[in-house]
Amino acid sequence: MEKDDLLVVLVLLVGFLSLITMFVVFANSMSEDQVRSIVSAEVGKILAEALSKYAASPMAEAVIPPEAFLRYVLGLKDEVIEDILKMVEEEVRIEQREIVEEEEELIEE
Repeated sequence: MEKDDLLVVLVLLVGFLSLITMFVVFANSMSEDQVRSIVSAEVGKILAEALSKYAASPMAEAVIPPEAFLRYVLGLKDEVIEDILKMVEEEVRIEQREIVEEEEELIEE
């Protein structure tokens, strides 16, 4: 496992440990809705950090394919993953079309 990949795992673990600590310390003095709100925000923050680290690591896709990362690390549902992959494919098509158009313009000049 690469150093960057270990960093992603470490960020997740530290985040979850801080979340558990916060829950234990403050849960008794908060309403259930407050606890849910804080937990949800912290989980979102941890997942955003994990995605950021994954996206920044050039070798991440070789260790964990994007679809596996979305499903097993971020915990996204299959429907959401399919939508994301379709969006990515469409963006790639648009970029390829723009490149072809730019090349054609250069050839015409």
